[in-house]
Amino acid sequence: DAAGLRGGASRLAALDTLVPALRAAAARHGNLDATELAALAARDAARGRRAIAPAEGIVEGVSAAGELLLRLPNGTVAAHRSGSLVFAEDS
Repeated sequence: DAAGLRGGASRLAALDTLVPALRAAAARHGNLDATELAALAARDAARGRRAIAPAEGIVEGVSAAGELLLRLPNGTVAAHRSGSLVFAEDS
C-alpha cells in the first residue's frame, strides 16, 4: 500500500507521474514566469498570515526569484531566501 495515496494507487504509478515533472522543474533556470507566479498565488495558504520567522511581518507571497516576501511592521517588503516560515499563531 502507498500511504497518502488513493486506494489502489501504487508508489510506482505515483513516481511515474511525479519524477518527469520534478526533472522538468529542476532543469529550468531563471525566474518564475507570470503563469507560475499566478499558479503559486492561487494556492498560497500563507499569504496574509502573520509570521514571526524568518522575520516578523505579513506574508505577501513569493517573488519571481522564489523568495518569500514579508511586509514588515515598518511597511517595507523584505525578500527572504532562507530560513523557516513560522506563523505567529503556531508559536
